[in-house]
Amino acid sequence: MSTPMSTTRNLALPLIAAAQAQKHVTHNEALGLLDALVQIACLDKDRSEPPSAPAEGDRYLVPADPGGAWTGLGGQIACFQGGVWIGLAPRPGWLAWLVDEGEAYLFTGSGWTPLAATLRTLRDLAGLGVNTVPDAENRLAVKADGALFSWDETRAEAGDVRLALNKRAAGRDAALSFQAGFSARALLGLLGDDDLALKVSADGAAFVTALTVAAASGRVRLPAGLDGTPVGAADPAAGRFSALALVPEAADPAGGALGQVAVNGTDGALKWFDGARWARIANLAKFTARTNYDNYVPAGTWTRIAFNEAVSNDQGAFRAAQNRFVAPEAGLYRLGAALTYRRNGTGQPSLFEARFHRGGTPAGHGRAAAAGPLADGVTGLRLDAVLPLAAGETVEVFARLTGADGYAAAAESAFHGAQLP
Repeated sequence: MSTPMSTTRNLALPLIAAAQAQKHVTHNEALGLLDALVQIACLDKDRSEPPSAPAEGDRYLVPADPGGAWTGLGGQIACFQGGVWIGLAPRPGWLAWLVDEGEAYLFTGSGWTPLAATLRTLRDLAGLGVNTVPDAENRLAVKADGALFSWDETRAEAGDVRLALNKRAAGRDAALSFQAGFSARALLGLLGDDDLALKVSADGAAFVTALTVAAASGRVRLPAGLDGTPVGAADPAAGRFSALALVPEAADPAGGALGQVAVNGTDGALKWFDGARWARIANLAKFTARTNYDNYVPAGTWTRIAFNEAVSNDQGAFRAAQNRFVAPEAGLYRLGAALTYRRNGTGQPSLFEARFHRGGTPAGHGRAAAAGPLADGVTGLRLDAVLPLAAGETVEVFARLTGADGYAAAAESAFHGAQLP
């Protein structure tokens, strides 16, 4: 038959015995011990003797070999109760708050250790998980909606924050992996060499290099075709093209910042914002046209030359049916024309002239003349002008003969122009 316990196992609180007289004494003693041990807050731990005027309930962590009324209480918790000091022996795992230090202490079984120092011993851990479990590959695992790294304001020289990813050798990876469903969709970092690279993937298995930045020169490089074919030899029908693409918009963006680049799908043009407007930098309007018959020019009358066939016509800016060029957008255009004189019968004009008309009236730029005698099939005129045109503005070629009529010969006559970037 076991002997009944007289105190509790952990706090050594006195137990009331069966048929005990004056049970209240034992009960009150137990309450007093609970009051001393629960939520322990001690005033000091460095005194070798008790204070001269303690208050009821004061508690201290007693050092080894104390003197005075604490003699024999070394290593215990001294509590002033009922006018006397009683000693309470701590057990491993107990926590006590030191009021004078503002620090929590942990009793290890051999002494009191600052809890902060205990936390600092958390090093060389095999793994650490925050709201999840680490594994052999991911020794630090965090499961959260966000993570914050901020500069250390406690250090005078602080202010920078750097996250270092250090790889063993140039041929290894030091990268950030962006995943969906724990399957990588993008890799950013030093991937297999020391150049910065961005790679993307649709399935987490096959990756396409979107761009690289050379470590030696800082140059940004675009990759070859998606299947490794050089971009110059790419076959769009087979899906091989540069990984860099500007998505076309139906119209120029509203506003813009200097240097921005966009594609206008309606105009079929790559454009940049020059600070005031979106201007073409590729697929500029240009044309060359001819006439397929000799154009009759009466004497003394400015007559439009019917250039009615387009030899080439980027942007469809030349309108053969109207024998004119129509500016697709506002800008600067260089225009030129060549006319050859052809005689009508025995007539001998004294002057052969040509000029550009802009918007139906003389342009004031680009005029040429040849004075008689005019040689049939030999005398020619050349016009050249750079004209600022509004969108939709037209340019035509007119000719005039003085003294007699004649023709602008189909042979050797041409009209051409190009938009300047």
